[in-house]
Amino acid sequence: MKTKFAVFMLVLILLCGTCFTGCKNKDKGKDSVPVGTTSENSEAIPATPADEEKPVLLFEIDEGLGGYEFVAGCKKTDGSYDYEKMDVVLSNVYDGIKGLKGKYKPAVHIYPEWYYKAGGWNADYTDGFQKWSPDFIYAMDFFKERGIEVYLEILSSTIYVCQNGEEGSLPVVNVNDGISDTERNVWGCSCDFQSLRALKKRYPETFIGLRFHELIGTEALAAGGNKHACRIYEDDVYAIADEAKDLGVDLLWSDQTWGNCFKFSSFAFWLDRVAAVREKLGDKLIIAFANNTDDISAVVNFTVYDSLAERFDGIKTGYSNQAWFLDAFIMNDTKCETQAYIPVEIVAGFAQKALLRGAKIVQFEPYFHLFNYTRQNINGGNDYARGGITMTRIKPRYEEIQGDKLDYSPRSELFRLVDYLNADEFAFADLEKFFDESTGKIKTDSALDPPVMYQQTTLALFGNEVAFYDKYNNDTSRWLNQNENRFTARVIDKNAVFTGRLSYTAGGFDDVLTVVKENGNNVGRVYNCISGIVFEDRNTFADNADGEFIGCTAANLIKAKTYRGKDTDEIVTFRKKDGKIKLGLYTANMTGDGYGELTGSSASVLADFFGSNELPAENFLGVYGVRSSKAIGKTSYLRNIDGLVALYAEGNRLTVMGKRKINSADINEVITFGGKVICAAFADADLDINSSDELIAVTDEGGASVYVSAFASDKKFAPAEKVISAGVKGIKYVASFGKFYYQNDTNL
Repeated sequence: MKTKFAVFMLVLILLCGTCFTGCKNKDKGKDSVPVGTTSENSEAIPATPADEEKPVLLFEIDEGLGGYEFVAGCKKTDGSYDYEKMDVVLSNVYDGIKGLKGKYKPAVHIYPEWYYKAGGWNADYTDGFQKWSPDFIYAMDFFKERGIEVYLEILSSTIYVCQNGEEGSLPVVNVNDGISDTERNVWGCSCDFQSLRALKKRYPETFIGLRFHELIGTEALAAGGNKHACRIYEDDVYAIADEAKDLGVDLLWSDQTWGNCFKFSSFAFWLDRVAAVREKLGDKLIIAFANNTDDISAVVNFTVYDSLAERFDGIKTGYSNQAWFLDAFIMNDTKCETQAYIPVEIVAGFAQKALLRGAKIVQFEPYFHLFNYTRQNINGGNDYARGGITMTRIKPRYEEIQGDKLDYSPRSELFRLVDYLNADEFAFADLEKFFDESTGKIKTDSALDPPVMYQQTTLALFGNEVAFYDKYNNDTSRWLNQNENRFTARVIDKNAVFTGRLSYTAGGFDDVLTVVKENGNNVGRVYNCISGIVFEDRNTFADNADGEFIGCTAANLIKAKTYRGKDTDEIVTFRKKDGKIKLGLYTANMTGDGYGELTGSSASVLADFFGSNELPAENFLGVYGVRSSKAIGKTSYLRNIDGLVALYAEGNRLTVMGKRKINSADINEVITFGGKVICAAFADADLDINSSDELIAVTDEGGASVYVSAFASDKKFAPAEKVISAGVKGIKYVASFGKFYYQNDTNL
């Protein structure tokens, strides 16, 4: 289940041994390769199977919490249904997953408890089918017409919290309602058997599966008196299994606590229950491992998944691919961002690894990682822009959801996931190379002995077209050219005055700052890493008495908490006037509505890097923030001060001035490249353990060539090395963005 329940569940999940090697290879990259290109870390996938043998890719589209998700959100205040809006929602879901139909069977997973009513939804209730709400039936008809199969949640921890008052007060379900006078009340159950039979009769080729989820932990917690959980009785498990057999549907049994069944005798009886259910269902039983556990070996090495396959020889296996798995073994939102922030490459990697192991079903959750849904945005307002979400659940107000901002439009991450899973080669199945082999090291997360954690650097080249190049720490020898379905290209005008990274939401995943010219004025906008707009600023980037705004950079220059108690980046602006560049310093407003300028002694930090807040304008390329650490205060959440450098370009020569660190020696060095220098940036190009920056320079060779020059010392650079031949014409600027996880520093 989800975050609230996961906190309780982790009490039960004890750490297993580890048996893989973390990523230690930091070889320099040479040339970029497109997605799907074979490398030593790519794995070939089987040819497209026949339809009946295709793996099922199962997408959760309703989490079942609150009764307002998916089509339930299309219900008007007067109780009627907005079918026009429902069509948009359903079409958005279908458009997001239909691209998988070639190699896979895309299907949807729904928690149905809010769509079920024992007494029927109509006054003329006569049979089990009328226990299903009109909006749910409308959705079933839609999926039937398009050949999309549907799995329903039948017994789980999530359903129970909709019954016990936490997320709702739905009544306990009598599974025998309408078919027997003998009551069988089952807590945590979504609907009765009569309603399932009626649904199967109406949709024999569409309703094809049920799911058990998190029964092991739910039972253990409830047996210990925890009111958050409910008892899971053996007879109820078998009764539902018998019903699944009679219906002829699959039973997907998913849990993140299977590992305890192999480690502790007190949990072993669950394996006996699996064996008994298998006797009833045969190949209709699929047993799945869910990755929202803090057992790093079980997660990335599939040790528990393999143990289940070995214990039940020949059984069909599945994998529950959950975006909150990082929360499970880090459990620190400052480092983990929100569950929606998980890199889609990791989600693809889990799916790829499961498919290579022969999984029959790979299930994806939560829905808001891959589909847009109306939730509270990151700065507290009601924002219905793409991806503008946090974990806070709010009921959408229909009158505010208009046009292209309707629910469930596929996020760019979903389209990228589809591309990754349809590729000829699997580039991210080597999950063990993204993370450290030591769970304890990850838990401690010390900056003194940092663990290997997921890292990604993206370079975006803006010219006549926009080209994206990504490097990941599972294979630091390559830059992947991945231009399709990038939100940055969607929300940023390629003719923007400036685009670059900004740590505003104070997580390790960079936000995007862009400045555009609108009606003669400079307007700055900040987007979080999932494309939700965070704020708009019409003052910080304006032309003023200091001159014409020509650019800016972001860096953490003042060690202090600002917006939402986070140590956010400051913004350094540069304006041109009378042959000089005047630097300005801006810090985040506490109110979350942009930045405010610092003056006088508050802005003196700029002089620490350049001796003045004025620079010569001739050949000026820009000022750039330089990172040298990804440490964060364990309790203070303060960050280290970044460096600042100014770059001057003249032909193939680049002059660097400033400081790599606040207290380091002055830099004054000239670097020579193989062509005319067009633009530059700083980025973690080698993905070292501290995420420290290297210099990125783009030249005009062959359209555009990207060079990296690493620091040989705090004031010297190593010779530049060409790493990418992009061939992009009309390059104007290059932007860099990073994704990493902070490390604890007790000294900050």
